[in-house]
Amino acid sequence: MSMRSFLRLRLPSNFHPTFTRAPPAGAHIYHDETSMNYHINEGSFTIPASAHDRSVNMLALNLGPGGLTLVATRDLVQEGEDMDGFLTRQLRTLASQVKGFKQQERVELTVGSAQLPALQIASSFKQNGATMHQRQTVIRLAGSSLLVLTMTCASPLNAEQETYAQQLLDSFVPASTSLD
Repeated sequence: MSMRSFLRLRLPSNFHPTFTRAPPAGAHIYHDETSMNYHINEGSFTIPASAHDRSVNMLALNLGPGGLTLVATRDLVQEGEDMDGFLTRQLRTLASQVKGFKQQERVELTVGSAQLPALQIASSFKQNGATMHQRQTVIRLAGSSLLVLTMTCASPLNAEQETYAQQLLDSFVPASTSLD
């Protein structure tokens, strides 16, 4: 995936931006109904209101053997597509990019205190000669928005990692709980 595709932003339609700090004296800020503030941990900046949040967060959790990474990505279901169709499309793409792709059965679940609908699947594949183990959880947010949480490890998840993965999902608090 190119860096350009990582930089595309997709924000939920119910996102209401506000300035958190005053702009520098004399600065001309192009901020009107066609722009908004986009917030990241390090600060915020003004972007076009038509932008879509396609950001990626990657965390090295370093938990257990084989390490453990968590990648959070944002996406939208396509018109006429449900979460199952989205997951099928994503897995087809992954399977075409790696060797020895194997998947387990999909599991329907709910995530967090908001009990958001989700699908989860475990898979393994070879990448750069090493077997990788993944657990993807696709969470339905507001409208057609999805949050995909992917945990990856160089060895099968052990009991500690399994417990952490469940605690992570249980602790999820969405910015908005309204569903279609």
